[in-house]
Amino acid sequence: MKHHPNLVRRDGQFYYRASFSLDGKVFLIRLSLKTAVRSVARERAALMDRILKDRWHNIVNEQDGIGEADKASILRATALKVRDGLETLHANEQANGHDDAEDATLEHLRTLRGLDYVARDIFTNGIGPSFGSHGHFSSRFVEGMPHLDWDQLQRIQEILSNSALVAAATDDGARKALTERNIYATPANIVLARRQMMLGTLLALREAEKQMLAPADDLDQLLASLEMPTGMPGAMPTDTHEYRYSAAGHVHRDAGLAMSQADASVVATIPPPTDATATAGGMTITVAAKAFLAANPKFDQGFATSRWTDKTRSQFDSAIFLAAKFFGQDVAIAAIDENMVAELFRTLRCLPPNHHKTPAHAGMTLEEIIESNRGTGLSLATTNRHMRFLKLIFDWAGRRMANPPVIEWGAFVEADSRVKRDKRPAFTASELEALFQGAVWSGSESRTRRIKPGLHVWHDSAYWVPILLAYTGARREEVAKAIVDDIAMIDDVWVLRIRETETGRVKTASSVRDVPLADEVLRLGFLDFVEHRRQTGVAALFPELAASGSSYGDAFYKKWWRAFMRAGLVPDGKDMHSMRHYVATVLAEHDISEERRADLLGHTILSSETARTYTKRTPLRIMRDVVNTMPRVTAHLKPMPIKLT
Repeated sequence: MKHHPNLVRRDGQFYYRASFSLDGKVFLIRLSLKTAVRSVARERAALMDRILKDRWHNIVNEQDGIGEADKASILRATALKVRDGLETLHANEQANGHDDAEDATLEHLRTLRGLDYVARDIFTNGIGPSFGSHGHFSSRFVEGMPHLDWDQLQRIQEILSNSALVAAATDDGARKALTERNIYATPANIVLARRQMMLGTLLALREAEKQMLAPADDLDQLLASLEMPTGMPGAMPTDTHEYRYSAAGHVHRDAGLAMSQADASVVATIPPPTDATATAGGMTITVAAKAFLAANPKFDQGFATSRWTDKTRSQFDSAIFLAAKFFGQDVAIAAIDENMVAELFRTLRCLPPNHHKTPAHAGMTLEEIIESNRGTGLSLATTNRHMRFLKLIFDWAGRRMANPPVIEWGAFVEADSRVKRDKRPAFTASELEALFQGAVWSGSESRTRRIKPGLHVWHDSAYWVPILLAYTGARREEVAKAIVDDIAMIDDVWVLRIRETETGRVKTASSVRDVPLADEVLRLGFLDFVEHRRQTGVAALFPELAASGSSYGDAFYKKWWRAFMRAGLVPDGKDMHSMRHYVATVLAEHDISEERRADLLGHTILSSETARTYTKRTPLRIMRDVVNTMPRVTAHLKPMPIKLT
């Protein structure tokens, strides 16, 4: 029998000897085979060969360290995935609509840079137990990056509010990347993979910002890489929704402009559809929504006679976006049946209220978002609103189809058994007193740390908006959008004039009114604040809310109310509208008449046709007494010198 190369004999006993190399180092192994019989020794040596070969293979694969090729592979894969996610995020933002393109761009850039700062922090410092905590945010970003402005810090804090999801997704992604490349997932390797993922993320963010600021710079190179012609094609494909849509005469404004500039004859060569009803049936839900708005300008915003406010249009866009994401971007309305609508309804009821408010949701399906939801789903009112918007589109398209799908929409709009006045809980006076004990009103540490107690009080929207809501019962948008000229003296009474101005409209005709300012609001120096604003030459009372790209009220909610909630100043279940219900409740408890309550709150009187038609508005001197019946929930605050910056 052939001699085994790793078998040696010494002092009558057989031993197994072998050598292995790793990273240029040689490792020697010597083991006693516990036998003096050569045939037995050969069998045991062969067995040792197999055992050590497998074991050594595992040792080599389980070592810490990732090769350069694998590092580059992880970085590239992450960059491509993040790039696609950012494109989807930007598309969602555009789908929700913005009144001001410059503000929309600024908001998106803040998001990109916020993600950049967080990715750099993870690359440099990893993900520790305190990741996403207030201490982590303060030390790394507030104190560690003093050059960041308040809005940018707020965006970073919003991203870190999902720190648990970010940490879990990052580690899961690192493990998956290692597994796909047959690399052992040691703790060190997970960190190394995570660092490459962060580099890929930073690369994608840099590219996204570059394209955002100068989208045409790389256009020729992009077209060349895609092997696409740079000129306008001579004909439009006839098997697309775009063909049918444009042939019906509803060419999208931007697409139509581009076509007319490139070759006006292209549109003229497109034949009209032979069956007008087939056009609506072939539309996707997104295209149908655009066609509906084009055919019904009274619903769209931007017109003096519009039936929808900017907020209503945003809610409409949200319903269409969710439906398109659920059904698929290419699915025609005619192909959507009642069972599919029922499944969408069940999905919406499970969707978390913060859906698509974090970048992590951009690349996720609705089902994946639901799986990550640990709280409640969308409220009954929100789900009902989404379904009513969808019914509006399906009904409009159905009237233009030969065989529209039969959908019983009543099955998907649930009745709310609550009494209307109980749908939103009201604040209590003690809860508002607790709110106004917060650092914003009693003294903050610094301009960027307003929630932390200190010595400084700034008189901006954070300070005044909640106070005005507590003493006027106005809607948040009515207060937040106020301009300097809205504060006026009429009939010897200082009032807040709620009306349509350059900063926004009012909700209904009955919403236009003059609301007296309570003596407590005047005591705290509100008129001095207004005069300081007037001297700056800025029209808006709270100009810092104008830069968000959304309405003034929404901007306040995102910038401040959420911060109050995180600080524990707002009880669970209460929102900003709860202040309005608080005022209404207090006035009713003081036996203030329905007519005077309606005059203050901007309601339409429902109890009597006579009261609606013939009762005139209550004189302001009487309404001043009405607002002064409100409890002085800010009595503990001392008037402070006005400080704006």
